Amino acid sequence: MEKNFLPEVKINLKSERIVLKNFTLKNINTFYINWFNGKNEILKNSRHYRKKYQRNILVKNFISSQNSSIFIGIFDKKSNNLIGTMIAKKELNNTRLNIGILIGNKDYFSKGFAFESLDLFINFIFKKNKYKSIIFGTSKKNLSMIKLAKKFKVTKKISKFNSSVIFELKKNN
Repeated sequence: MEKNFLPEVKINLKSERIVLKNFTLKNINTFYINWFNGKNEILKNSRHYRKKYQRNILVKNFISSQNSSIFIGIFDKKSNNLIGTMIAKKELNNTRLNIGILIGNKDYFSKGFAFESLDLFINFIFKKNKYKSIIFGTSKKNLSMIKLAKKFKVTKKISKFNSSVIFELKKNN
């Protein structure tokens, strides 16, 4: 099995309004689980939309992702409440990361928290690691994510297929 690409790195990145920290098993609580259950606004453009999750499934998914991904909690800096998550998976001979983001707390929708979180993490990845590019994939219906990706001045739209679109952000050398 492949080694975790950031096994020894403790993520603790701070911006004006958020803190990014390693997501842990204790973060898989009722509040978090509720983000994934039911037909809700949070997941309307996600592959998780019609699925039901219990804690044991989310724990299993989290544990199985540890060798190829880093899972990050997005926390409100003032309250220390979990407001979202990010996952970064390595791809393309370990030169590219595929990043997904979810703002799960509706109180934080459309207020720039996703941009702030991605910006903070992308800067960390490009400064500290060997990765040459980052990709974001989403449904063509997910206009919020498409708008967010474009704010990063994606250098190349690398693929369109079925109902999805993928954007790539290249590291400036």
